[in-house]
Amino acid sequence: MRKARLVALTLQFCLSIPLLAADPRAASQQSKKDPGSPAGAPGAAGGGVGTGGAPYPLYPTDRFRDSFSGIIQQMRFNMWGGDRIGSAAAPAGVEGTALGPEGGGDVRANQDASTARQNEHSIDLNPRNRDNVLGSANDYRNGDSGAGFYASLDGGQTFVDGLVPEPTYHVQGDPAVCFDADGIAYYSFISFNRSDSRNGLFVGRSNDGGRSWPQVVALENDTNGADTEDKSYIACDTTNSTYRNNVYVTWTKFPASGTQKILFRRSTDGGKTWGTAKRVDDGGLSIGQGSMPAVGPNGEVYVAWEATTVNGSQVRFDKSTDGGQTFGPDKVVSSVNEPPPLNGVPRDPTFPAMDVDISSGSHRGTIYIVWQDYRNGDSDILLSRSTNGGSNWYAPLRVNDDPTHNGRDQFFPWVTVDPIGHVTVTWLDRRDDPGNLLFEEWGATSNDGGVSFGANYQIADVQSNPSLDSFIGDYTGVSSSDSRVHPMWVDLRRSQEDAYTDSVRVFGLPDVLDVRVAGASPATISWTSQDPSQGAATSYDVVTGGLLDLRADRDYSRASCLANDLPDTPATDTRANPAAGDGFYYLVRSENGSSVGSYGDASFSPDPRDSLDISPPCP
Repeated sequence: MRKARLVALTLQFCLSIPLLAADPRAASQQSKKDPGSPAGAPGAAGGGVGTGGAPYPLYPTDRFRDSFSGIIQQMRFNMWGGDRIGSAAAPAGVEGTALGPEGGGDVRANQDASTARQNEHSIDLNPRNRDNVLGSANDYRNGDSGAGFYASLDGGQTFVDGLVPEPTYHVQGDPAVCFDADGIAYYSFISFNRSDSRNGLFVGRSNDGGRSWPQVVALENDTNGADTEDKSYIACDTTNSTYRNNVYVTWTKFPASGTQKILFRRSTDGGKTWGTAKRVDDGGLSIGQGSMPAVGPNGEVYVAWEATTVNGSQVRFDKSTDGGQTFGPDKVVSSVNEPPPLNGVPRDPTFPAMDVDISSGSHRGTIYIVWQDYRNGDSDILLSRSTNGGSNWYAPLRVNDDPTHNGRDQFFPWVTVDPIGHVTVTWLDRRDDPGNLLFEEWGATSNDGGVSFGANYQIADVQSNPSLDSFIGDYTGVSSSDSRVHPMWVDLRRSQEDAYTDSVRVFGLPDVLDVRVAGASPATISWTSQDPSQGAATSYDVVTGGLLDLRADRDYSRASCLANDLPDTPATDTRANPAAGDGFYYLVRSENGSSVGSYGDASFSPDPRDSLDISPPCP
């Protein structure tokens, strides 16, 4: 076993030492959600920490919500010195609530002072700067729908916003955004007049993270109004394939005669010019709508849409392996039971959303498609996946975990895969309203390639009432990076439609009970010895680092070796207390340990300890 891996043992306790009374407010500002642990509380039965000390309260603001890979499975760090640490069990008197994914608080992205709508959201993260978040929406601040943009350079804490300029027609809709591999932002939308039938399809380009849009190009411009362009979406190739930085747009064309069709265009020069339109769907007796492109790890172009056939609705799929030059025959992903008009939501399309795992993990290349479905008597979120490039599809999996047939609707799903391979689905959810009207944004995350999902978690802080408006859009959006998820949804907490977002850390690990400790130097770090099962040859390293460094780096690159080749537990840290507002974390690693440890089972693929390999080895 590489020593750079996490200890293959069961950790009894992992300590983080905050400086006591680092801020005078802390003593009186304990969060109701985080009761203090008793002085000297052990980390778990049969083990513990030799520091004792009074409990340090969690100040209820300025929390750092993050996941810490390794034995520190789930932690919340507080700027005043409080923290949470993973533990095998919680002692009496210590809060024992399992931690789920945690958000940093809902943020309103639109900054206008109007009471106008913002709905139908898309969101993406800049691969060159993950703090650059870009969202889009139908934005009615000027009276009718415009192409609203919301750009952040601080991870979604603050936004600048506005409308993408499009002088040709009066109304814009169906917004969608993406970043290419070089950080160039693209925005696709339809544009039309309400006074006549003229319309078109346009794409904007931004070189400053989505804060300005000096270039807007027409892909389709129906000046005679004979054809109608609808339901466009966009994808950028961020892989290292031959087609890197290609930009793809799909949409539905309603021609002057004949049936509607799913069309595709691509740009190979950064959105300056666009190739000729190609038909994706096979046509025939099916009618396609609500298409979405996505890109595979080798530059494959995938397209999913809803098809209406004589036998009912289906989710269909097609692909190109030559950068969008040609497409093959359609594949049926699943049948769809379309929901009736939902309470307060008269328009609830079952358009699919899709993303692809382009990570280097064992699920690389897996395609995920989600949609809402009424087969269980109310609207549920279903997911199907393909592990062979879309040739075959697994039976749909129900993602929402509320009781089946309970009469509570889930709708407007979206899906994202982060660079590690975690799959997160978000949607609007009514499980908390007995009247099946009010909704919140919810989510669920899979760490096994979509085979299963963890417990659903609430994202939006408050409920929304869709009956306050007549139209809340047709979809929501979500994007992700490094186990952090950024959803964007329509929110009516202010009795008007706004674009809300959050930054949610998804942990990628089973929930564990947690304990909060405080102590002073010297600190004793104890764990369960593996000698009985592995023999006396088992040895241990202890690596430690600062919580503020971990917050800044989001990795273990600034950790250092505290103890090397220990024959057994415990280890002692004699360093002085950390500075006010900081703390220490510890990673315990072994050689010749068992295959199952506090971080995860090494028989899983990918090995869940791989993310710890960035931590520095001991000599």
